[in-house]
Amino acid sequence: MRKPVITKTVFTQTFGDVPVSCLNLSVKAANFLENGRIYTMNDLYARIDQIDGFQNSTPMRQERNREIHKAFEDWAEQCRKSIPAEGTGFTFLQKYINDDKVSDFAINMGSCRAEEKLLLKYFPPSYQDETKKEYYEKARSVFAKQNNIITASRWRFNSCKYLAEMEVPLNKKLKITFADGYFNYADDADEKLYSVYYMNFADCLLFGFYDASNFSQDEIQTLEMPLLPSMMLAIESLKDNLLKSLTAEKKKPTPWIFENIPQWILVNTAPVLDDGTSVNFYGRDFRNASRVVIEKGLSVLKPDESCSVNIICARAPTQGHNEFYTKEDMAYFLSCALAAFGGSVKISSRPCKIHTGNWGTGAFGNNLEASYLVQLIAGAMCGVAELVFHKADAEVFTKARHKFDAMPDKIAFNYAVSFLQEQHYRWGCSNGQ
Repeated sequence: MRKPVITKTVFTQTFGDVPVSCLNLSVKAANFLENGRIYTMNDLYARIDQIDGFQNSTPMRQERNREIHKAFEDWAEQCRKSIPAEGTGFTFLQKYINDDKVSDFAINMGSCRAEEKLLLKYFPPSYQDETKKEYYEKARSVFAKQNNIITASRWRFNSCKYLAEMEVPLNKKLKITFADGYFNYADDADEKLYSVYYMNFADCLLFGFYDASNFSQDEIQTLEMPLLPSMMLAIESLKDNLLKSLTAEKKKPTPWIFENIPQWILVNTAPVLDDGTSVNFYGRDFRNASRVVIEKGLSVLKPDESCSVNIICARAPTQGHNEFYTKEDMAYFLSCALAAFGGSVKISSRPCKIHTGNWGTGAFGNNLEASYLVQLIAGAMCGVAELVFHKADAEVFTKARHKFDAMPDKIAFNYAVSFLQEQHYRWGCSNGQ
C-alpha cells in the first residue's frame, strides 16, 4: 500500500460553524453568536440542546457529538465570569476585542501537506501549451532530487455579525513600500525579520487555466512554480467538502495559502533582445511569441538559485451589472482581503510582509484606487507589518493613501464597507487578458 500523497493536517469536525479543536475562545464566541443568536448565559446553555444530530442513532455520530457537547460546556464555563446572567454576548465579545484577542478576521477551513517527490510522481502538472510543457520538463529534470514539504490551507472570512460591528485598531503605521517590476522572489530569499508572502491574483477555480496558453499573473506563477498546480490536483483528489479547489464559494471568498513552494523557472515577460528591441509576451501575447523571445524571457533556475515561496491565492470581485460598486461588492472585496491577509498573519511565526499590486484590475475590471484602498484597510486591520506594491500607479495610489490616512484610528468592518461604498467607485473595464 503506497504512502498517502497528501495528508490533511488541520481538519476538524465542526459544531455549527466552529471547529472545536483548533479555534481560540474568542473566535468560538463570535461564531456561536452568529449562528445561535446567543445573548445571555442562559442562551449559551440552551444552545447545547440544539446540537445538530445529537439524537442521531449512529453510535459514531453520538460519540462525536458528546465530545462537542463537553467542549461546549467547558467553553461556556470559561465564559461564566465574563458574561453576567443578564449580560450580553456582545459585551463579552467587546471585552476580548479590547484586549486584542479578537483582531483576526480569518478562519482556517482546513489544511493539508504533501512531499514534493510524491506530488510529482502521482499528480504531475499536465500542460496543454507546448512551451509550458517543454520548460516544465526541463525544470523537473533539474530539480528531480529535491523534496520540499508543501503546505496548503483554505480560509474564509469570519462573518459574525457582532464582530462586524466592533471596532479594531487601524494600524496607520503599516509600512508601505513600492517595487517597479514584477515579483522577484530571490529578493526575500534570505529574509530573517519577516514571514514573506506573494499574492496570486486568482480565478474562482484555483489555478484553473495553468495548462493553457494564457499568461497573466496567475498563469505566470504556476509556470514559475509547477508544484502549485500539482498541489491543486492532489487537493482535488481528496474530494473533501471543505478543502475544495475554489477561491470563492457561494459568493463568499475562500482564499488559499501555499507555503514552501520552490521556484523552478524564472520569467521575464518584458525581455530586451540582442538587437536592443524591447518586447512583451504578457497575457495573450504569450501564445504568439517567437522562439527568440521565449528563450530570452524564460529560463530554468539551478537548484542553488531557487528559493521557497509562500503564495496567497485570492480572487477579487468580478464586475457586475452596475456602473458603481454596490455594498455587497465592497463587502466581498474587503472580506476577501481580510481573510487572505488575516490567514497569512495567523500562520506566520514572524511579522507578516505581503507583496501585492494591482489586484483584480486586469481581467476582472476592478477600480484601481478601490483595489489599493481595500488592501491598505485590510492590511491595517488584521496586523500585516508591511505591504509591498508592485507596478503601482503613483498618482492613483496617492489618492487611495490620502483616504486611508483620513480614516479613524479604530474602525469596524461594517464602517469600512460603508466608507468604501461612499467613495462611489466606478467599475473599470476588463483588459481581456
